[in-house]
Amino acid sequence: MASGIRQGKIPYLVKIRGVYHYERDFDQKIRGLVEFEGRLLGRRVRKSFSTSEQSRALLGYTGIHLTIEKAIEEAWKRTKPPRRRVSEMGVDDILGGLSIQFKTVKIGGTVDDLIANFEATQYVELSPQLRNKFHDLAIAAARSAVREMMVSLNFNPAIIAAGNFIDSNPDRAAPLAKIVSLKDAIEKFKSNPERQELATSNITNYSTICDVILETLGGNTNVAYINRDDIIRVREIIRYLPANAKENPAFFGMTYEDISKIIRREVDEIRSESEKDEIGEDDLLDAIQGLGVLKISTINKYLTNMGTVFEFFRVNGWVPLNPAERIKLNDSGYQSIREAFPDEMLVKLFNCKYNFDGIGWLPYLALYHGMRGNELAQLDVTDVVQEDGVWCFNVSPSIRVSHLIALSKTVKNKKPRFVPIHSRAIERGFLDYVESRRAGGKSKIFDATKIKSGNYLTSLASQIDEILAPVKSPQHTLHSFRHNFAQRAEQVMEDSMLKTLGGWSMSKSADERYKKGIPVSHLKQEIEKIVFPV
Repeated sequence: MASGIRQGKIPYLVKIRGVYHYERDFDQKIRGLVEFEGRLLGRRVRKSFSTSEQSRALLGYTGIHLTIEKAIEEAWKRTKPPRRRVSEMGVDDILGGLSIQFKTVKIGGTVDDLIANFEATQYVELSPQLRNKFHDLAIAAARSAVREMMVSLNFNPAIIAAGNFIDSNPDRAAPLAKIVSLKDAIEKFKSNPERQELATSNITNYSTICDVILETLGGNTNVAYINRDDIIRVREIIRYLPANAKENPAFFGMTYEDISKIIRREVDEIRSESEKDEIGEDDLLDAIQGLGVLKISTINKYLTNMGTVFEFFRVNGWVPLNPAERIKLNDSGYQSIREAFPDEMLVKLFNCKYNFDGIGWLPYLALYHGMRGNELAQLDVTDVVQEDGVWCFNVSPSIRVSHLIALSKTVKNKKPRFVPIHSRAIERGFLDYVESRRAGGKSKIFDATKIKSGNYLTSLASQIDEILAPVKSPQHTLHSFRHNFAQRAEQVMEDSMLKTLGGWSMSKSADERYKKGIPVSHLKQEIEKIVFPV
């Protein structure tokens, strides 16, 4: 049977069949009274960390230890034994008490906390003389315990030999203290011969992440004190940091963190527009990248490099653990959860009772043309034109997404595009509807009003929600029709043709190939390949 106590090891951290566990036996008086994870425990607690690596087990150790400690404290309160004053106790008895307290005292506590914990759990009150004796023995025992722990974690022998890690006076104490500053540690990392063999681009990437770490956490910071919260703070700065931020005149004299906060506010504004269905997720990504924000894959390269930096610190014994492990962002990045409508939903919506008039045309046009909601909402009657004998939408760029950038409805270079009108819409009478608007003196195809942010779709939002009510869900919104168009188009046409019709951005080589435009007759042939059961 694995025991919860191992001499020279971290209290209650045991390895059972190759996996680390937190295992702890309880005093007989509180067995059946210790509550953990919704149940009362008997003789002991055993909690698996699901890892064979001690460094990873230690990441969850403190949380479980403090939870169990609190549960034990509550269990003792339920026993309510009489409290007695103790004036005489032998050294062996005190050492026995210390043995218990070193397994239960909260990490980071003082010797006074140790004594208070002993008195509380044992329901005794030490006399002043015994308190002093307990105090001195605790200091000696704690120093020994810390050295043993550092040996087990493969610390640099020079640090272990430094000695005064625990002291009765906090001002004199030096836990891992003042050995290496962050500035010195990073300089040693950069000068490591292995770094010099890297490609120039990799050296630049490491230099950037090191600059962000230094500026954010401070060069004089003792690397031993850098924790997971500090690393997450750096990660969030990198997450919203534009490329070459310090070279941008707009950010002159600002810190990385200040620049990141500005960009984050803009990203939040763009996300807000996306959540209101005023721009789609593809536009969301374009808009965020338009701010200069790095792609998720690039951000994760920086975060991986940060992990390498701190692993170098750990190997050299400057930090007990690598706080930058497993810090990468999820690959899903900024994308939303919107999905295409299944065919059965399309049939349910566009049934024989559907009103193909007024705003009712907008969802149907979105389905067959892949246009963004605001591209349709802002159309003028003069935007329905004949080009080389083909009826088309003349889609012009507009739509401001945030204070820093303007998002084109079409492509990033803000060039207009012609989208041939699908025969299904013409057969249902769309051109007749447009002509009725023109004859009635209306300038817009829909009764949309431009709001302050430059978006027409918002003024139609409540009407569109009412139309889509039979099929609408968090996954299925107006922008879902653009997904339907894209998925169907992927099956019947080239990717570059799909992106030309839908106004998605293309690679530089593809954009160069199509920058002179494609004959609308050819685009008409392609869009007619898109067919739905409605």
